[in-house]
Amino acid sequence: MVTILFIGYLIALSWAITRIRFFRAAGLTQTQLILVFFLKVAVGIFYGWLGVFYAGTGNMRDTWAFHAGGLQEEMLLLHDPIHFISELIYNPYDNGKWNLLGTHDFYWNDLKGNALIKGLAILNLITGGYYFVNVLFYNFLGLIGLICFYRVLANHFHTQKIAVAVSVVLLPSVLFWTSGIHKEGILLTALGLITYSLYFSFQEKRWTVKRILVLFLGLLLLLVFRNHLLLALLPALTLWFLLERFPTKKNLDGNWPVHPLLAAILF
Repeated sequence: MVTILFIGYLIALSWAITRIRFFRAAGLTQTQLILVFFLKVAVGIFYGWLGVFYAGTGNMRDTWAFHAGGLQEEMLLLHDPIHFISELIYNPYDNGKWNLLGTHDFYWNDLKGNALIKGLAILNLITGGYYFVNVLFYNFLGLIGLICFYRVLANHFHTQKIAVAVSVVLLPSVLFWTSGIHKEGILLTALGLITYSLYFSFQEKRWTVKRILVLFLGLLLLLVFRNHLLLALLPALTLWFLLERFPTKKNLDGNWPVHPLLAAILF
């Protein structure tokens, strides 16, 4: 059964990638898009395999712990959906929800794991609860973050698209840690959504409802899955906005010595 589901969803998701306008607008061929997806899926499977054979090393045990938690939460979802949802809101600790940076026995510290597990529980309804089938959907969502970064960098460095594609897709640490079922792939997509929506809004000097919603979705994902990263990123995003809003330090040719996106990241 797992083989049938895996092959069926692999074909369906590959077809979807070639039909969704966001992916097609990246400028990559259909074959290239599918190969990138296949690569991420293969690395995600390898990541899960390492989690089986080297469970005691680093974070490799976490991916299967999330999977087991997702199977348990799937049962709760089917039998008591109200309780399933309320657990994301309920704070079992004495401290308040406004303490964002707590590291032990805090609502926000637990939220990232709870959100991932409950997301997997929902996903299990269509994947049969098979880990490696879940890898397909996880990397389909993760591909969105990669394409966001590729479209931004390819637009800015438009004469070096091959180098951009290689650096975005094949950076070993990014490829490995964001392809396995864990929080990093979600964070990559969140950062990609934020960067993509801001960059093209500034480039085109036009803010659409869709891009604003994409921006807030990225910020929400960061808030849920790594709130301290959001707090660290906000000053950089503010700087980027100010550089674009008040362009008083441009060169004579009208260009920034350092692009605001790069300046924001550096600061």
